[in-house]
Amino acid sequence: MQNYGSHPVDVCDSITAALSNKTVYSKDPAATLNLLTELFAGVGRQVCEMKLLDLDGLFLEALSISGSANAVKDLGEMKKKVAKENAGYLSGGAFERLYYAEIWKRIS
Repeated sequence: MQNYGSHPVDVCDSITAALSNKTVYSKDPAATLNLLTELFAGVGRQVCEMKLLDLDGLFLEALSISGSANAVKDLGEMKKKVAKENAGYLSGGAFERLYYAEIWKRIS
């Protein structure tokens, strides 16, 4: 009997519908793939096809396109500044999305 949450099959179906054949950015693509693989294996399925890329790669590319002479240094400084201004953003969970969203806003 299910008391809370969604059934894993429903979660896998939702992930497949939303992310199949798309590019997905993650702060840790290997860990994300491992988590997805475990989830899908639990219901006897293969992870849907998607292109899983590193989020920092996206940030660095955007900084380079915008004319940054040293994208790695600039991204590092930006991350420190956002973390300092918004200490709660790095407490994990949903707040971390706000951290990355703020970095993206400053880049784009």
